[in-house]
Amino acid sequence: MLSNDFNTIETKAPIFFASLVAPLALPAAIAILIVRFGWPGVIIGLVILVLVPLQGCIGKVNGEILRKVNVKKDIRIKVCT
Repeated sequence: MLSNDFNTIETKAPIFFASLVAPLALPAAIAILIVRFGWPGVIIGLVILVLVPLQGCIGKVNGEILRKVNVKKDIRIKVCT
């Protein structure tokens, strides 16, 4: 059970650190798009800002599914041991 939990932590650690940097990188990326492309950069920035909450909703749904899967995994591991 310990190796299964460690594998999950090892897989999600880079995503955690990327999520810490994202609030700083997002405005910088949008600013570069606006400077580089002008008004189409504004449209691209708006599309990016609209998709951020969508990703949050998908993450919540994924978290609920993973929670259910982990319960089944724990049952399976207890039966195997």
